[in-house]
Amino acid sequence: MKKIRYYLPTLGGCWGLLGMVVLGQLLASIVALPLKSYTDIYSFVVYVLTFLLPFLVVRSNAKAAETQQLVVGGVPEMPINNPDFKRFSPYLLFPLAALATIALQIVVEPVVNLLPTSEWFEKIMEALVAGGNVWWTLLTVAVCAPLLEELFCRGFMLRGLIGRGYSPRAAILWSALIFAVMHLNPWQAIPAFCLGVFFGWLYWRTGCLWLTIFLHAVNNGFSVIASRVFGEDVSATDSVRDLFADAQTYWLVYAIAVGVCALTYFLVSKYIPKHNGQDETVIPA
Repeated sequence: MKKIRYYLPTLGGCWGLLGMVVLGQLLASIVALPLKSYTDIYSFVVYVLTFLLPFLVVRSNAKAAETQQLVVGGVPEMPINNPDFKRFSPYLLFPLAALATIALQIVVEPVVNLLPTSEWFEKIMEALVAGGNVWWTLLTVAVCAPLLEELFCRGFMLRGLIGRGYSPRAAILWSALIFAVMHLNPWQAIPAFCLGVFFGWLYWRTGCLWLTIFLHAVNNGFSVIASRVFGEDVSATDSVRDLFADAQTYWLVYAIAVGVCALTYFLVSKYIPKHNGQDETVIPA
């Protein structure tokens, strides 16, 4: 993994990496066809294999970048995970950011609800989140997805764009957009973009990839567990609004969610006022 420190993709390289993920998913679905009857295992294998091709591309590019560094010199490596929480205790930051992650989903939900529902999307989400063996589902959705997607979207793309001279704001927005497109549907893309901005901002502030992996796992795991706890009363595509009998209670919860997001932004901005040195220009864009 140390070689990957030298991998700093351009914006075109980031979009190319997304293309590799899509191609990898297509190839993985074909390779795993013999497991199609074992739905849970099939989903897990397809998901893991999806990132194999792009990861091999990253390894190849990283090796070439390392060779160039040894020949040319003067290009510092950029660690993928370099935590620096400054005056903010991680024991407070992790749970607070986890609450803000769930709160952000609630805040964004009214925008997502403006989109007309799709029957095929509901069936996919029911099968992925609410159906099958819960342990296989959690392994795929709450373990593999956070590890792989955060490594690619924050660890590779966001870090790479900053290293290429993009401003932190531009790098965060571009990486969040690619993260949203990676989901290949608008119902997930909108909250994914918002979460991508939040995760990217925290990664830039703290340099801690494990923080965003943890938050991603909380977000995905919460959806799986909630669907199992409420059972048939709530489907995988139901909104938070559907959980409350009256509008007054819902808007109270919504206001609290906005407050949690605002508090998190205020505290992180105050106690981690500067980045982790990741916005230094390493290679001209």
